[in-house]
Amino acid sequence: MNRRSVTVSVGALLLMALVYFFDENGICAALLLAAAVHEAGHVLALRMLGAQVTGLRIELSGLCLDYRGRPGRAGEVFAAAMGPAFGAVLAVVCALAGRRWESELLLCTAGISLVLTLFNLLPAMPLDGGRILSALLPRRYAAQVLRFSGVMCASALVCAGLWFAWAGCGAALTLAGLYLMGYCVLYQPVVKYKNRP
Repeated sequence: MNRRSVTVSVGALLLMALVYFFDENGICAALLLAAAVHEAGHVLALRMLGAQVTGLRIELSGLCLDYRGRPGRAGEVFAAAMGPAFGAVLAVVCALAGRRWESELLLCTAGISLVLTLFNLLPAMPLDGGRILSALLPRRYAAQVLRFSGVMCASALVCAGLWFAWAGCGAALTLAGLYLMGYCVLYQPVVKYKNRP
């Protein structure tokens, strides 16, 4: 039986409600499109690798796909990289189309998709960059390296975010860095691959 489930955490629901409540410029639509295309890249890669998507979890850390199958280490890298690849293509297509048709929604989607793509490529869990790094590392070193690289990335984001906030550009980058720092410090990344050495 092909059962698929969708679960939404309370934190994610609260965050979505806040974003929707304060959205005056149509950012929600652009964010949903960028996230949907990103996840479509992961789903397509998993299907190409013969894995079956069994569920979608919407958590405070983002969207997480549950799947059945053993794509192997190279497959894990491919599946994790396809989300950012689709996001980058969406950013380019929306930027070109937004310029041509002078559409603020398309230009906003291009910007959000580019930011999500770059953020997801950071080598920190639970991001795609962290999953790629974890698949490339020997299992005995993965947790320590992921924690170190995550803390370094989060520290850089916090410092850059504080500078941007001081310059009057908002605190979003600082909040993203603090969230990532909390995740890396409080959560010990344990990566389970059955067919890893």
